[in-house]
This record gives sequence, structure tokens and C-alpha cells, in this order.
Amino acid sequence: VVLISEFVKNKFDVLNLAQENLRQRFLIKEEIGVPFSITNLYNILTKTQGVADVAKLRVYNKNGHPYSTTPLDIDSLMSGDGKNINVPGNCILELKYLTQDIRMSIK
Repeated sequence: VVLISEFVKNKFDVLNLAQENLRQRFLIKEEIGVPFSITNLYNILTKTQGVADVAKLRVYNKNGHPYSTTPLDIDSLMSGDGKNINVPGNCILELKYLTQDIRMSIK
């Protein structure tokens, strides 16, 4: 994720707040087969105080230990408008490690 900050004294405070807002979202576990909303992530980030815009947001699948070994091609599951990832009926998309799996920068 690459964020564009508003004019603020400390961009890193904004970055930390955005990361915490996303972590709070992922404390809620999804149900099997529920589409994963990219739009929801944008909304969380743009509503974060000090964030002017989201320049880049990418969701990807980590495979192998300690993650799932089930191959999943995120790009092929993306909806035509890019707003959702259509999760197969036997899968759940989750953020496994809340403090490690969100990579963000701010400009």
C-alpha cells in the first residue's frame, strides 16, 4: 500500500494510524466463500485522518509454511471492475499476521 498524506507534521503518525485501522478490520474473520472487498480497504484507508489518497493497493497470496499451501491466483479471481476478489466457495482470504503482512509507505 502506498498512501498520499495530507499536509501534516508527522507522516509516520498517519502511517501508523492507517496500519492500525487495517489491523482492526482484519481482527474480524471472514466466512468461507465471501468476496474480499478491495473497495472496503480503500474506504478504511481514505477515512484515516491525515490520508489524502491511496496511490497503490495490492493484495497478494503468500504460499508455503507458515501460510496455506493451496495455490490461489488472485488476479484470476479479481472482479472485472477490480473492486472485489471472488473467493472460491471452499476458501477464506485472511490476513494471517496482522503486524507483518501489511506493508505500507507514505508520501
